[in-house]
Amino acid sequence: MRQVISKINFSYIGLILFLNIVAILIIIISINYLKDIYYTYKRIIACLLIISSIIFIIFVWIEAFKINKVIIDNQGIEIFNYKSSTRIQYSDIETIEVRKHRTYVNRIPITNGYFYSELKLKSNKNILISPDKFENYQEIMELIRINIKKLNNT
Repeated sequence: MRQVISKINFSYIGLILFLNIVAILIIIISINYLKDIYYTYKRIIACLLIISSIIFIIFVWIEAFKINKVIIDNQGIEIFNYKSSTRIQYSDIETIEVRKHRTYVNRIPITNGYFYSELKLKSNKNILISPDKFENYQEIMELIRINIKKLNNT
C-alpha cells in the first residue's frame, strides 16, 4: 500500500511570517502616528490602517490553517486542518481541474505562473492543492490520479 504524506513548503511559511511582520509594523507605525496628530482626517486614516491590518492578519492566519496536512493512500485522501480532519473517498471526487495562476501588473504577466489542482467533490465542495503550499505537490497529485484511474477501471 503506497502512502504519500504532504510536506509544507518552507517558503509558504516564510511568506506568512513576512506578511504578518509587515502588518504588525504598519499597526505599530500607525499607533505612533496617532500620538502626534491633531487633525481628524489623519486620525481616521491611521485608525483605518490599524483596523485593516488587524483584519488582514486574521484572514492570513485563517487561510494558512485551512489545510495543514494531506495524507493520500489507496483508500482515500485524509485532509487535516488546525481543528479537525476529513476523509475523502476517491469515489467522492467528481473532477480534477488543473488551473494556472499568474501574476499581472497592468495586464502584463510578470511571472510565468504555476499550476495548481482543484478537486471538485460531488458535495459541491472544492479542495485546492497547490505547489506553493506543498513541497511534494507532483507526488500528491500523481497518486490521486493513479487511484482514481484504478477506481474507474474496476
